[in-house]
Amino acid sequence: MKELIRALTILSLYMKDDYHRDFPTHCEHDVLYVCGVDLEKMDASIVRELVELGFNPGSDNDTDYYWDNFTQEDWEIRRKDLTDCFYSYKYGSC
Repeated sequence: MKELIRALTILSLYMKDDYHRDFPTHCEHDVLYVCGVDLEKMDASIVRELVELGFNPGSDNDTDYYWDNFTQEDWEIRRKDLTDCFYSYKYGSC
């Protein structure tokens, strides 16, 4: 529970707009999504922390990239092709 709260707290700092601050999540097919995240404002260290907490950047359909070892340069290149979400299989059961 603490990891989920920590991840959502971090993500709340990077929401794009009021709509997504008010309605940030949805769950679909056992995947929890937090949408409306401004990926441009995040750096690789924040993304690595979120990955450790169980949230991957983008949508589960965006990529099959392994996020465990990536650099700031990798993040700056890859984030441009991602949906503005983070998703979790760990917390996704409806």
